[in-house]
Amino acid sequence: MSESHCGWRGFLRYSVLAAGAVAAPTDGIGACRKMPLKSASYWNGSYTDTHTRTHLAYYYQNETLPVTLPALAAGADGMVLQADGNSNMPAPPAVGTFRLSRPRVTGVSTFSAAGALQVTLGERSLSVRLPSGLDHSQAIARIARGSATPVRGSALKYKSVHVVLDDIAITAEGANGGYFFNVYLNVPASRATSSALRTSLIGNLGPFQVRAAAQRRGGRAKLRYVVTQLLADVPIVDIGMATVSFVRVNGEHSPAGPVIEIGEVRLELSTDEDES
Repeated sequence: MSESHCGWRGFLRYSVLAAGAVAAPTDGIGACRKMPLKSASYWNGSYTDTHTRTHLAYYYQNETLPVTLPALAAGADGMVLQADGNSNMPAPPAVGTFRLSRPRVTGVSTFSAAGALQVTLGERSLSVRLPSGLDHSQAIARIARGSATPVRGSALKYKSVHVVLDDIAITAEGANGGYFFNVYLNVPASRATSSALRTSLIGNLGPFQVRAAAQRRGGRAKLRYVVTQLLADVPIVDIGMATVSFVRVNGEHSPAGPVIEIGEVRLELSTDEDES
């Protein structure tokens, strides 16, 4: 395509063709956009604007883009992690004391096997214990190994296991951003290893995720993390000792005090197929 079809010329051609005809997409806006080659300086963090200044008579600043993430400031407990899929925490945070919720039906297709109420996240990382009873631990083990399973109190057959954060709100201080939490599921490690816990990074929690979930739901946010496959080889007795850890990661300017309030953290069964 000739350069005369790019930019504003392409826009005019697209908009005012004779007899009201509509131009083909290749003749319109964006017709000259191409993915830079792997060898292009674009991928090295620099951009020099020449085309728009020369041909279109408007001006973009030249940019030098960062090629590495900025260093993160250590949190109050010294734990700083990147959400890079690494399943190992430097050390599991202390387990907090929370009021437990009872096992119950939580929706038309979900059932809570264990839960903790009124969890507030602040400057320090913390862990939440989710002690499922023997019956529900057995059901979780069967589901994790691929068998749709009913539980006492519900006639449905459940097919997947989720960690659910329900009724989430951001505090006034937390709304300023500058932090997030790595979320881990922990179970006792295999007896054949020297580690006390087997930890799995299951996702992140921060202002962006909470706001997006609240917007989709039209109210207080709910987030869920599919963990079925992570429990496939965990003994029944160990499932009942599961904990969820929230490990804080601070930016250069991070807020103090409470930042996120969670109405309930729970281990939930669902009739949905496992999509993890």
